[in-house]
Parts: sequence; C-alpha cells; structure tokens
Amino acid sequence: MQKKLAVLFSAVALMSANWLAHADVSDKDMQLIGRALSFVEGGATGDVIVAIVYSDDVPGSKDAADDVATVLGSGLKAGKVTLVGKVISVSDVSSVPSGQAIFVPEGMQSQYSKISSATAITVSTDKACVDAGACVVSVASAPKVEIYVNRSAAGARSINFASAFRMMIKEI
Repeated sequence: MQKKLAVLFSAVALMSANWLAHADVSDKDMQLIGRALSFVEGGATGDVIVAIVYSDDVPGSKDAADDVATVLGSGLKAGKVTLVGKVISVSDVSSVPSGQAIFVPEGMQSQYSKISSATAITVSTDKACVDAGACVVSVASAPKVEIYVNRSAAGARSINFASAFRMMIKEI
C-alpha cells in the first residue's frame, strides 16, 4: 500500500511540475510585457527581441518556450514595441544583449541563478521569478491586471522606469 501511495505521489508531483512549465501565456500577458518594456527609460522602440528561455533540466520548459514563441508569432505589437520571439537555452542568457528582453516561463526556479546573471531585462508571468530577484518584471492579465517590479533586480541591470509607469506597478 505504501509503495502504491509513493508511486501515486510521485506521478502527481511530476504532473504538477510539468503543468507549471506549461502554464498558458496569453496574448494579453505579452502585450502587458511589451507595454512595460515601453516604459523603460531610454528603452527600445520598434522591434524588440524576446529571448524565451528553456532548460533541458526542466520538464516541459521547451514546450512552454515554444508556446510563448507561438503567441508572439512573427511579431506582436504592444505599445511602442513589437515583440519578436527567439527560443534559447538558459545556458545562453549571458549572451543576450541589454537592449533585448528575456522571457522566463513558469517552473524555472532551478535556473534562477543563471537567469539572474543576465544583463538584459528579465520578464515573466511568474511572480515567483520577481520575488526571487531573477526577473525584473512579472505581469498577470487575469483575473485582473497586475505588474510587479523587483527594484533590486532592476537596479542590478541599471534599468529605470518612467515615473508614469511606477504609479501602475507594485514594487518588491
């Protein structure tokens, strides 16, 4: 009986980890990220490359990254920018230039130390990434719009936001 319970709990844990990595990212979420990027002082306008990270060590993360790339399609217009997705391995985050963005899918907690070393702005729909300081910005479009910014993560990357944006966010 205990062996069956252990197998059941293991299966549930694996499905939960896989679900986290497959959490849906909506068009609205990505538009919020684009608008947030528009408020970076001295930030980009026009096409902005969004490196969408995955890790072979995180089950389902490649599929999650591909799903986000599908949402962006050939380019998603959001405010002053058009987000253009590019799927990359988490081992390549240090090569992403500061003028670009890095999107971190849910379930990537084991890779936060690598992600934290990036000089580009890191964004996510996973508030845990901002709470841990690996991401500068996290957004949620449902059930209500919420935008979180990690002040120390932004400072470490020399990222400042326009004062109008600061009134719309919650700083951590």
